[in-house]
Amino acid sequence: MVRLVVGSLLLASVACTVASEPMLPPAASTGPATPSQSTGEDDPSSSGSMPVLDVGPAGPGECVDCSVQIDSMQSGQLEVTGEQVFATAELEGSVVYAMGTFGRGRFIAAADSSLPLQEVTECPLLPWLAGGYEPEPRLLAFGWADEIELGDHVFPASIHLPARYVGAPALLADDYDVVIYFEESAYLDGGEQPSNAELQTVLEFTDAGGGLVVSSEYATPGGGYLTPADIDSVNRILAPLGMRSLPVSLNWGEVDGVIKFPCFPPVG
Repeated sequence: MVRLVVGSLLLASVACTVASEPMLPPAASTGPATPSQSTGEDDPSSSGSMPVLDVGPAGPGECVDCSVQIDSMQSGQLEVTGEQVFATAELEGSVVYAMGTFGRGRFIAAADSSLPLQEVTECPLLPWLAGGYEPEPRLLAFGWADEIELGDHVFPASIHLPARYVGAPALLADDYDVVIYFEESAYLDGGEQPSNAELQTVLEFTDAGGGLVVSSEYATPGGGYLTPADIDSVNRILAPLGMRSLPVSLNWGEVDGVIKFPCFPPVG
């Protein structure tokens, strides 16, 4: 079952920081001080197994009537902590997919790496992230130690943001429209993680108008798949976005759902 929780669409600029070294546990991560306003009631107009998402006033541009279908076999859980998030998809009462704004940029966050770029949808997700339909959005992915294929996209192995972009968000924006960060398990990358400077660059890129996708994964308190250090790592970038990843393993087998958007946020 998929349930949607909707808050206000935040367009104002927010602080653009990551936790300073050494990394702090999630409870102490640097993030918005304002408690989440992103909880609410299901839209009363929804019916059956297809809930309706009303994103409220979407600003200038035309609304798009569309839907998103997501499939998850095993997932972690996201907790919304700030107003940057304006809509979340829940599976069995747990947030696994979120959309929001950060400064002039837009982001999608997922608690399962099988969700981003593999949504079955007619919604213009990539153009929305990129801020326009033309040209084709240019994507950069990093964080994983192995090549990853998502939908029509194949990304080479790259744990780190390319060195030429670190500390240069404007240069990053010159070359790419959307940055994707996958948190890898320490069992696969030997515990190697992007630096705070790399994640700070990505946040500044997003704050200035770029698109961002962040993917966490499932974990257990004892360190199943994502370790406690991995959870701390991904929360460095999730916390400023008004979220944090929890050490949870939601093992439901194959679960799917359809999210209906009567007014998908305008592109651009």
